[in-house]
Formats: sequence, structure tokens, C-alpha cells
Amino acid sequence: MTRLPASALLAAYLHYLPSIAGLVSAAVIYGLEPDLWPGRWAWVIIGLLLAARLIHPLYSWLTTTWSSTADQLRLRTGLVVRTSRTIGWHSVVVLDIEAPWSHRLLRLGIVSLRVGGDDDTVLTLNGLPDATIRAWSAAVQAHRGPVAGVDADAGADVGADAGPLVPDAGPGPDEQTAVAPEPGSGAGEALGPAAGRLVYRASSGELLVASLAYGQFVVLGTTAAAAMMDLVDQAGLLDQTLTMVASGPLLAVALVVVALGLGFLMTLVRFHGFEVYAGRDLITIRYGLIERHEREIRASTVVGVRAHRNAVEMLADRVRVSLITADSTAQLGTNLVLPSLPRPTVTAIVHALFPGQAPIDLLAASGRRSFPRAAVVLLAVAAIPVPVVLAVRDRGFPLAVSLAAGLLVVALLLLAGRLITARLALRDASAVWTVRHLVETELIVSARSVHLVTAFGPGEHGVRLVRAHYWAARSRALTAVTARPAVSSALGASISRTSLPLARERRERASAAS
Repeated sequence: MTRLPASALLAAYLHYLPSIAGLVSAAVIYGLEPDLWPGRWAWVIIGLLLAARLIHPLYSWLTTTWSSTADQLRLRTGLVVRTSRTIGWHSVVVLDIEAPWSHRLLRLGIVSLRVGGDDDTVLTLNGLPDATIRAWSAAVQAHRGPVAGVDADAGADVGADAGPLVPDAGPGPDEQTAVAPEPGSGAGEALGPAAGRLVYRASSGELLVASLAYGQFVVLGTTAAAAMMDLVDQAGLLDQTLTMVASGPLLAVALVVVALGLGFLMTLVRFHGFEVYAGRDLITIRYGLIERHEREIRASTVVGVRAHRNAVEMLADRVRVSLITADSTAQLGTNLVLPSLPRPTVTAIVHALFPGQAPIDLLAASGRRSFPRAAVVLLAVAAIPVPVVLAVRDRGFPLAVSLAAGLLVVALLLLAGRLITARLALRDASAVWTVRHLVETELIVSARSVHLVTAFGPGEHGVRLVRAHYWAARSRALTAVTARPAVSSALGASISRTSLPLARERRERASAAS
């Protein structure tokens, strides 16, 4: 069994250095200002957190060993209770590689091998050398089959003869047709060359527009502002800062602008060099400036595709696409593949990644046609709760209770509207679920992944609630209200047609693996 290198221990401590420094600073502040809440209990809390930060890297390094062969990986962890787990390279559904700044300095990475949707099926090693990471990635790729529509014997990649795929996405022609970057070329320096052909690389302008389209900059900016306020509070300057903001409207506006600017900057840093590669049964996503991330997804384990656009994206005629995968419960079972991009660009990339994919309606129609409906829904959702809030307030309830009642009405309106506008159909051996409400969402799930169809209603005919259950890290369901009994019948017949061939295919794979 092999232990992680000693540099992995140093990388772990460097990774924890900001939080350790924050805890030490908090301890100093509480030492100088003992009257701050929570008083003397702060020393207990800070001491426990600091001890955990100092002890955990050493404990993890001492108790983690591994060994690998051409066919499998074995991992041992723990001290009092020893845990041993073995995973075959052919069973790896997703390979995640992270390279935080602390690890990049020492040419190390964090690797997670994902087999299924349960966290117990994820094997993670913190601090592997780059050479080992490349060897493991090659081992996983060697046990992959060809992607649908690609001749495995010819060794062709997806879209190899498709020419430039994203002429209006921002990057120059050399980037559109480039293959994986060479080691040490900048974007892929920490992770090495990616497998497959480059089908999309986001420019900084595209990332900013995408961030603006779905409000990522607001989330990141708010997070940054909250962190700054927490530092000001720890320094005992919160009251003075709030007084300055209240006395000067221009200062308040400036702080908001700074927070939003920080959000845009954090978006660029987080998603810098966003790239999508396509290869034999492999889709690779890479991004990050300070912390590099790479996710390799086995294309044959993709359950379906999700397309989505909000009101802003409708006006700009942009769409974002995620994959519905079987690897984890994170992000509602989806993995973001494309940020918010122009609709023609998304269409070209989806066709390159999935040549046999069923047509996506959101890519066939301009979002500007849907914006009037979304605007009316938004006005209704915003206006209807107002009389409810006023009525609750008039009855003498506190303002917080009145606002809570209004938010409850908003949630019910959104839920009801989503259910009423949801549609479910069978198209090209896929279950297609669409919602056209305040936002537009389309999920296309392979009928092979649908394992159960249920229908609720007063009779065989009339309005019925239909649910198509499928597996993506856990059991999920596509739910819609329909007056067409043929929907549930068609989905049920599809399950019957695919169940026996699918069972035979799984038996053959299991036999070949053994």
C-alpha cells in the first residue's frame, strides 16, 4: 500500500491557511474585546475549530493508503475503524479532479472517483501527484466504451469532421478547432491535457454575460459582501460602518456597486477558461483560475439533457444546458455543461456532443416569443400576495408574519403554475418533460432510464396526474397533469420494449467485466 506524499500534508495545511488565520484573528479580537457575544464561550468554539483544522490534515495523511493495478483501485482509511474499499476502473462513472492554489504550487491534485449517487460510493484522495492523476485518468479512459455514433475501431472523436462549432461564441478560430492544450500551456497547466476534442471554450465576455443572465454575480457578490461585513463586525467597526452608510446614500450605492463588481470578478475567477471536450464515451468540463476543476463524465451513463432559460435569457435568446447524470445528488442531479449562451451556439454544441439526441424544443424557438407570457406571470406572482400581506397585517400580526404569509402565497403560486403548465410526452424513445411558466425548462430523459409510470385520476379518461420515474443518483420523477391517457400508455409500452434488451445488455456487461 502507498501513502500520499509528504507534500500532500503541506498542501492541506496551505489550503486551510486562510481559515486558520481567520480563527486566530477571531481569537485575538475576542481576547481584546471579551464583552463581545458569545463571551467566554467563543474561546471554546474557536479552540475546537482550530484544533480540528490542525489535526485533521495530519490524521487523514497518516491513516490513508492506496494501491492500484491496471484493473482496480484499493483505498484504506481510518485508524480505530479501518475501512477498505475497492473500485474497478470500468465502474467509474465520473472522475473529478480539483487543483486548488495550495495544491497547484506543489503539483498535486484532489481526485474523486464516483460510482453511483450515494456519497459512500465516492472515493476521494487529497494530494495525489500529477503523474499519478494522469495515470488514473488514462486507466479510467482505457475502460470506457465508444460514445454513441462514433466508430470505436476508427478511434474518431465526437465531431472530428464537423469543422468550427461555435463561430459566434467569442474565441478565435484557432481556439475553436484546437485540441487539448499542451501541459504547461496555462489553462490546463495544473491538470494536464484533456482527452478528446475541444468543442467549446468560453471567453471572458461570454462568462460575464452568462453571469448577468442568471444572476450568478449577485450570489457571489452578496457572499463577498457578507464576508466583508463579517470581518468589519469582528473588528468592532460594524456600528460605525452602518452609520456611515445610513448618512450617505451615495456611499450606500458605491458599496452596492463594489459588491456587484466583486461578484463579476469572482465569476471570472471561478469559471475562467471554461472548456468542454468530447471524446470516446467521454465528456470533459474544465474551468477555474485560482482553483482548477475538471470533471470527466462517461457519456454512456448520461441519463438525459436539461435545457433552461429565465426571463432575462428569453429576451437575450440564450439557453443553458446541463446533463442529467447518474453520479451524484448535487445540483438536483444535473451537471452544468454550457453556461448561458446564444441559442444557435448551444444547438451546434449539443449536436456535436450528442449526435443522436432527440430534438430540444427550446433550441428550435426564440425565447423572445415566450417573454410576454413570463412577464405576465411575474406581474401576477408579484401582485397577488400583496392583498394577503395587507390583510394579515390588518389583523394585528407582526410584519414578519405578514411577509411570511406573502412568501407562502408566492411559493404556492409558483408550484401550482409549474404543475399546471408541465407537459409530458414520448418522443424518439425519450420521455420529454417541459414547463413554460415564469421560466422555461425542458428535460429529455432516455426511455431506457424510465423504470415506472404511475397515473392518478378519477377514471381511465379525463384529467390525470402522470409521473414517469427514472434514476439519476436517486429515484426522480417527471410529473405533469394531462387529459391524454395515451401519454401514460405510451410510456408504459416503452418500458416494456426496453426492459428485456436492457437487462440482457447489463448481464453481458457484467459478464465481460468479470
